[in-house]
Amino acid sequence: MKIGLVGFGYWGKILYRNLIDLGLDPIVCEPNLVDKGDILKDKKVISNYEDLEVDKVFVAVPATAHHDIVKYFLSNGVDVFCEKPLGMYTHEVEEMYTIAEKNNANLFVDWLFTFNAQVERLVKLLSESAPIRSISMDFINKGPLRYDCNAKYDLASHHVSILQTIFRKLPDSWTWINYNRDSKQKVEDSCVGFLKYGNCQVIINASWEHEIKGREVIFTLEDGTYILWDDKNQILMHVKEKVSKEYTGGNSSPLHNSIKTFLYVKDFSYIKQKELTKQITKVLETNHG
Repeated sequence: MKIGLVGFGYWGKILYRNLIDLGLDPIVCEPNLVDKGDILKDKKVISNYEDLEVDKVFVAVPATAHHDIVKYFLSNGVDVFCEKPLGMYTHEVEEMYTIAEKNNANLFVDWLFTFNAQVERLVKLLSESAPIRSISMDFINKGPLRYDCNAKYDLASHHVSILQTIFRKLPDSWTWINYNRDSKQKVEDSCVGFLKYGNCQVIINASWEHEIKGREVIFTLEDGTYILWDDKNQILMHVKEKVSKEYTGGNSSPLHNSIKTFLYVKDFSYIKQKELTKQITKVLETNHG
């Protein structure tokens, strides 16, 4: 199985290291590579992705370039692993999936938190608990900066992927406010989202221009208890009458899990992930309600 990696920026380097950790040897394509450094050393680097002859390809380029590159490989029957967001417009996402189906190729989107063991445990815990009254979600940190998409697509999309995995339907309404904490940023570095699923109110706060790093979600339930998930400190607990029960979800790497799913899991439900991706794209694209 020949594997390619298109893009060797911030996330491309992370993908490369993880592929090497898993015993794989991807062919790298990066047209703007300035310095191979210690990672690539003496490896050959291809500058044009159309020169890649592979069975499966990982795409880690700016989001604005996803559409053309993903389309090219799918049109040639190559399975594609694309970092999120797949696209910023519903019609582009629909087109890519149509091309994948037409050419019998798999299109996999790396919604990383859906491969997180603690999130899987969280979803199960919520299914066994009282209905959710409200959700507060924070994803804040200092960098890395992005210039191809704003904080809504870069950070808040993670939380939307978790919400769609929990509720499995579009929210009744959603509103996004994008803004800059740093006025020098070319795209909005922060956002606040307000979503409603039935009687459940959700607020999302996301920023890559924040002095404090935190990834925390609080679910307040109708029975007065709440569930806390703190990704930074790897804490998942259900608090009842000031007594908390902590859960563990395993220590496996979410990125390793997603890579191995793409490469090796033959019964993975691409149909379900397609619907998830379409829902996330729709929620992020415009306000509704």
